[in-house]
Amino acid sequence: MSEIPIEDIQGDVLTSYRFPKDVEHFHIFHIEDRNSEQLFAVFLILKRVAVMPVPKTSPIFFNIAFSKEGIDALGLKHSDLGDKHFRDGQFADATTVLGDPFVKKNGKKLPDWEDRFVELELAHKIHGIILVAGEANSVQQHSKEIIQALAGAASILYYLEGATLLKRDNEHFGW
Repeated sequence: MSEIPIEDIQGDVLTSYRFPKDVEHFHIFHIEDRNSEQLFAVFLILKRVAVMPVPKTSPIFFNIAFSKEGIDALGLKHSDLGDKHFRDGQFADATTVLGDPFVKKNGKKLPDWEDRFVELELAHKIHGIILVAGEANSVQQHSKEIIQALAGAASILYYLEGATLLKRDNEHFGW
């Protein structure tokens, strides 16, 4: 059996993290004002949580990712990344790389994804996603802080909440 390159593994799946991941919140956002101080407040929240002493806080995991459109909205050059898959977007790779099934919707052949997500992706509205994971109360609190911090700078277009399976010994991946 061959080893999977570590850079191809989703970080919070690795056992070295070993933190409770009871709940995950996914906040898909659209940047309204790239120069807004509120946009950078999110990074300050992430930094503050990252340096909090472990005994005084519930373990929490944050991740933020930007789409090509999000990089463009920030005034950066996505071409500097040199990544064809990033440039072309996930629709281009839905079948060939991701292996996702397609269905016919409104006469169009589209990936069999959540309707709202497909709609936002086709309109090139998704600029990024913020993932908050950990224990339920902590995730709820930190998600609320992030949404408040984004006010005026970005809008949440789509929200998805995931939770672990009931039996603690079950493996789970994705939501």
